[in-house]
Amino acid sequence: MGDDDYRRVSTHDLRRCWANHLLVEENVSPRIVMALGGWSSYDAIEPYLAAPTEANIITSMSEVEL
Repeated sequence: MGDDDYRRVSTHDLRRCWANHLLVEENVSPRIVMALGGWSSYDAIEPYLAAPTEANIITSMSEVEL
């Protein structure tokens, strides 16, 4: 990858990547990401959330204490 590729990266790209990383990979609460990133509505960050898969659902539910 050359230096020219980095010139096409916008601050919006970086913000979106950061939000996705926190929400999906680090499992940070959406409300915390909203507060840190300055989003005022859940709808604004909803596209960055990973769609639940059957494996995600099973893992999450197995961690819940009933």
